[in-house]
Amino acid sequence: MGMMSYAISITVLNLILLSILLYIYIKNYMNIKAKFNLGLLMFVGFLVIQKLLNLYFLVTMMDHEDLLGTPMFVLEILELFGFSSLVWITIN
Repeated sequence: MGMMSYAISITVLNLILLSILLYIYIKNYMNIKAKFNLGLLMFVGFLVIQKLLNLYFLVTMMDHEDLLGTPMFVLEILELFGFSSLVWITIN
């Protein structure tokens, strides 16, 4: 299993974290109806779209794993730390 496969796995984890945030923000917006919550909801929605496109990119570019594997893995790990922190702060 190469670095690109690891990057794909981390991307799926990032999508799961974003889905958790999306669920929480939808629930909060339905209860509070504040513009700030709507902004968070839109922000996470666009991030989900970006991650889905990124996942498609990673899967279709598997032939270039030697060039793209490590940089994409590092970027996905950094995003995983960021999204994990955001989920932790939002839940607590």
